[in-house]
Amino acid sequence: MIIEKIEQYLNAEGRTIEEKIKQCLNAEGRTIEEKIEQCLNAEGRTIEEKIEQCLNAEGKAFEEGIAYEVGLLARWAFSRQFMMDTKDVAPAKIRLSAAGRCPRSNAYKFHGYAPAGKEMDGRSKLTFFAGDLCELVITQIAKLALKRFGGGCLIATGRDQATIKLPVNGAMIEGHPDGLYLESKEILILECKSMSSFRFREFERGIIGPEYLGQLNSYLECLGLLRGVFIAYNKDANVLAEQIVAKDEKIVDQCRSNILAVLHSTKENLPPAPPELGPDKDGFYDWRCLYCQHWKLCRPNAEEFLVKGRYKLREKNHDRDRLRESDAPSGDGPGKVGPGVREVQADRGKPGRPKKNRAVRGNVEVPGRAAVEGGSEGESLAGV
Repeated sequence: MIIEKIEQYLNAEGRTIEEKIKQCLNAEGRTIEEKIEQCLNAEGRTIEEKIEQCLNAEGKAFEEGIAYEVGLLARWAFSRQFMMDTKDVAPAKIRLSAAGRCPRSNAYKFHGYAPAGKEMDGRSKLTFFAGDLCELVITQIAKLALKRFGGGCLIATGRDQATIKLPVNGAMIEGHPDGLYLESKEILILECKSMSSFRFREFERGIIGPEYLGQLNSYLECLGLLRGVFIAYNKDANVLAEQIVAKDEKIVDQCRSNILAVLHSTKENLPPAPPELGPDKDGFYDWRCLYCQHWKLCRPNAEEFLVKGRYKLREKNHDRDRLRESDAPSGDGPGKVGPGVREVQADRGKPGRPKKNRAVRGNVEVPGRAAVEGGSEGESLAGV
């Protein structure tokens, strides 16, 4: 059985992950090789199609090992998000999962700055937990689907994730890919991401965020691989999409530069934030700044605004000729905002006729309630 070969492969001692992969791919007469050959006629189907086929098949039976793995991973994810004490502030490692992010934000964590911005509130914890579950479900169902319908093999997931390291100026920066997908003697890095409907529509058009591309390209550089596969989960509609991404040397170089900027920084001399993060002509910063845990330190002249039912970060005392403040009173309840947050409406060229405040629930606008768009996407089960 393919599961037995995977277990034998993962449990082999004294060999690196690269050596195990090479042995797995080069071994003559191995079940994994025979399975790939038998399933050549299944090529052309995407991973999400195989997952859907597995879910829709009647009489499907979950392997006991997969079910056991799911239970352990779900328990660990729950404990990490809701039962571990995360109040202590300590310097954090630089991880490959953050190589494509703002180096200034990474530097604040690297030097142990106390959070002063986006709080790790209950909603954030639920968002991260949902991301953990997304990765868990996709990888484990993919294993079942690939075993049943062929077309390849998924290894190094969950508790068996590979620890890879990228040398940067003498430092070894660690990462943990969500999985390694083996098909037709090619190895692809697998990354699973949960996202909103808006991000999902962009993903389907091939628009992938720089943070995700930086993470994947860093992993590809570590293992000397050429391609990776993203599986996106639309958390609003419960659908999947897939994108195959080729390694980009420019992105790899940018990630190395970002890491070096953090390593060469001091607590008193942090790297600058990338210019593309804002502010724009209207004084608004990039949405990623709002969700940074240290934006109040990095953007001391910024404040939160509620624009068309969504919070945004904007420079204080900026020219407001194109914006006018809402008459909504402060406080709690529908149509109201709390202290320290301004609510504004975009000028549509009809002075004296402000639009009604509209909230956004998912991607559906609902009149009469102020809503908060929030939550960063789920992190890897390995905590990277």
